[in-house]
Amino acid sequence: MEGFDIALRETPLEDGLTRTDITDLYDMIATDAVIPIEFQGQCSTAMGFISLQATEKIDYMYGEGTELHSYIAEILGDVEKEDPSGI
Repeated sequence: MEGFDIALRETPLEDGLTRTDITDLYDMIATDAVIPIEFQGQCSTAMGFISLQATEKIDYMYGEGTELHSYIAEILGDVEKEDPSGI
């Protein structure tokens, strides 16, 4: 399987990631160097990792107000766009 530049898992706001979730998400990334990321929606959050290469490609800045944050928050708020697995 080819790796990804961003891997996220959706969870309810009050939950976090399990050790297995973290390992699975980390293993999805194409490189060893990653940055943990979190995007909060109204009822859920998406947590995971982004590769260093991806941060450079999209000029990623951590925090609200970024284009990536807005995009993920929109997905979190739209049940039609969510994957049943939460990935």
